[in-house]
Amino acid sequence: MTTPYEEDPIDHCFNCNQADFTTSPWLSFGSINLIRCKSCGILHLFPIQMHDDGAERLTVQESRRQMELAMDDVPTGFNHGNGVLDLAENYKQAGRLLDIGCKHGDLLMAARTRGWDPVGLDINASFCNVARKKGFEVYNTVVEKLKPDIKKFDLMILSHVLEHIQRPDITLQALRERLNPSGLIYVETPNVSSPIAWGVYRGRWLGVTTPGHVWAFTSKTLQNVISNLGFEVIWTNNWIPYAPHDYPKTLKGQTRRVLFTAINKIGMGDMVGVLARKIDK
Repeated sequence: MTTPYEEDPIDHCFNCNQADFTTSPWLSFGSINLIRCKSCGILHLFPIQMHDDGAERLTVQESRRQMELAMDDVPTGFNHGNGVLDLAENYKQAGRLLDIGCKHGDLLMAARTRGWDPVGLDINASFCNVARKKGFEVYNTVVEKLKPDIKKFDLMILSHVLEHIQRPDITLQALRERLNPSGLIYVETPNVSSPIAWGVYRGRWLGVTTPGHVWAFTSKTLQNVISNLGFEVIWTNNWIPYAPHDYPKTLKGQTRRVLFTAINKIGMGDMVGVLARKIDK
């Protein structure tokens, strides 16, 4: 193993199984350094928070803050769900849906109104209880541990989940096994190749400062990971998740609005989404 840091817990690349890593001052985002696999270019954070079960668990304080958000009548999650389903329905009209990391069930609500049969999954028990009170079937586990007798799905959604998981390949393989023939997955993560990440925010960018992030994907590396595991990528895009009214009415705020709008138009936003279809063998 060749790594810039002896204490780095990532000893092999999950994507290509190589153990030769590098970094550079350009890959420093404040207190976080990005470590690059020399073979396939996958990036992981250093230092990172490792978890016994291979996934992030929120602190008590953050869990409470998220629970408070569940009480607010803010349509962000619902609107995001409709956006994802607008895309997915170009390829599949309704069916059985699994939202992985469903939180309070906002996306599940959007799916239900559109005729889908939505199911949720989250490792936070409190979030699961909120979603269940809305009438949804919800599992408090990880997808790898779902019982084998649970019916398969036509669409699986991982919105800002994959970057938290130590072995994304194992998770994606488990998803594939749970999909019906020609089933779809939608994956959304921060895009570290965006100029917003490396040119504007740097050490303040949420893609590296959010606790629990292990991996930093680009559009290219995310597509490669998904394609290598038995999926055909059928759509991808990079964007900025801001609306015009999200920017302050200050000179700085409006300058940022103009800049970010231009970056959005050329497809270099700091979020990347990939829709892929299971390749049937």
